[in-house]
Amino acid sequence: MKRVSQKSLELLLLLLIVAIAAAAYKFGYMYYTDKADAVERQYKAIEAHISSLEEQEAMRETYTNGIMEANETISSTLGKYGPGNTPEKTLAIMVDFEDNTPVEIPTLNFGTDEQIFASEATDENGNPRTTAYRQVIPFTFNTSYEGFKKFVDYINSFPERMNIKDFSISYDASQDLLTGSMNLNLYSVQDDNHVYTDPVFEGIAVGKDNIFE
Repeated sequence: MKRVSQKSLELLLLLLIVAIAAAAYKFGYMYYTDKADAVERQYKAIEAHISSLEEQEAMRETYTNGIMEANETISSTLGKYGPGNTPEKTLAIMVDFEDNTPVEIPTLNFGTDEQIFASEATDENGNPRTTAYRQVIPFTFNTSYEGFKKFVDYINSFPERMNIKDFSISYDASQDLLTGSMNLNLYSVQDDNHVYTDPVFEGIAVGKDNIFE
């Protein structure tokens, strides 16, 4: 049997060492290098997230105050709207007009509610938590020129949200009066903070069997 020379053994040993080194590089060094790169990427992502959280924390008070101010503005705005429109309430408003302004309202028609807004937020039954309505009230009126100006000012400053949709006026020279018709927009909101109560008419008995007593 032919013996392997010392030089051949050394060459084989060198090849074996190179093969082991190559395998170690491929399956060892490269594996852990990839793992280290993945860990570094995760670290940088976590570091960026922490930095974002720190910035948000620094702005917490600003955000909180902004949310509180927005909620106060919304509450104040909604507080200007009535809790519902009914014929009884319409009558009460017209009586209030006549009591507090120099205007007479001979005729009045009742309107119907038209939904103009519904919130996306819903209650447990799937109904909008906030709903807004508009009702157009047509009526006629008599007053003087100065009385009409006071009447318009009174409508603009009325506690519940309303505005004049349109009106027409003619002058009666024989009585020195303005006579006209007006369409008034009455607005209302229905939510947890708006609870409707029937108006009270002073001096009018309700529920009597004989209305002439």
